[in-house]
Amino acid sequence: RSGGRRDVYDDSVRIGYWHSRADQFDLIGEMRTGSRYTKFSIGTWYTYHADQVDERSGVGFDFPDDSIFHLPALLLKGTHTDYLRVRRINNFSLLEDLAAVSGVEIMAGRAFNTDFKSHAYDILDITGKIGQAVSNNLLLASHQQTYWLKGGKRLRSRGVTSIRYYNNSFFFLTVAMRAQYRTDFYGSSVPPINLGGTTGLRGYDEFALSGDRAGVLNLE
Repeated sequence: RSGGRRDVYDDSVRIGYWHSRADQFDLIGEMRTGSRYTKFSIGTWYTYHADQVDERSGVGFDFPDDSIFHLPALLLKGTHTDYLRVRRINNFSLLEDLAAVSGVEIMAGRAFNTDFKSHAYDILDITGKIGQAVSNNLLLASHQQTYWLKGGKRLRSRGVTSIRYYNNSFFFLTVAMRAQYRTDFYGSSVPPINLGGTTGLRGYDEFALSGDRAGVLNLE
């Protein structure tokens, strides 16, 4: 069971909310082959989702519609993992194990209505990852791009790019950098991305900023 309350903000001003009751069931099957370091897999994914809005308040934005759908999807994945033993990344001077993963993951599916005679949308999700360690440098980067499509039109597109870099050349400190850039475009009057608090700006209210794209850079 999922759902719950969703507050809607225009920057730091709350302009409304809705509450939904939702049920979701996921079933995933996967077949994998390869070695300890390099793996290839193919799988299937089925989701049943029922969402009903039972309370709403506010003006100036669109409330979501009730929805019920079945989503079967195909999963393809190829990854290579380097298992590293490092110090001064997360556990100070203690030795720690870290997996640096590089590869590609693809998911494609179709969300059918309850009668399976029509569909709400097609979905395509592509994720690329790079994990690389050279000397005292460690790079962990990824990009995920998701498209919702129907009838040759793009209903929504969402992207997340994440970069983490560490350098522990100096015995007395570790340079750590984290950057993230997010986009979410789907033509709704509800700002899809909030920035503040635990989402990237400590010391600011959780909904300090809102919009359809956001970038965060942190250097320690």
